[in-house]
Amino acid sequence: MNPKDLKSAQTYSYKVLDQPPILIQYWYEQLNYWSFTTVDEPRKIILLHSQHIKYNLQEI
Repeated sequence: MNPKDLKSAQTYSYKVLDQPPILIQYWYEQLNYWSFTTVDEPRKIILLHSQHIKYNLQEI
């Protein structure tokens, strides 16, 4: 996925290696990374770089 295609408050699936995917919502863009929050409780902030977004993120 291209980082320019991210939509605020949109839910995405993020998968890394052999771990189960997690649901995250796009929050906003920073200088060198993009901020997301987890959908489940308790909410956590996740910061992703463009390479993570390109290869590990899928729109739901």
